[in-house]
Amino acid sequence: MNKSPAARELENKLRKLWDNDDYVDGVIDFAGSDKNIGIISQFIDMSYQMGDTITADDISYLVEVIQNKSNCHS
Repeated sequence: MNKSPAARELENKLRKLWDNDDYVDGVIDFAGSDKNIGIISQFIDMSYQMGDTITADDISYLVEVIQNKSNCHS
């Protein structure tokens, strides 16, 4: 699969949370667009800057929220 620069950047961040191919690829696939990938990436960056601990589950929940928001605006 040919990933965008944003997707490759997010991939590196996600692997620090959980180094699992299915998880990383799933988050990127479900994000669906570079815009959504950017939102997830910014969330991770902001969490680290604020000193918050985030988990793979936190990111999975964020992806669900993004998907639900996208489905409401379809």
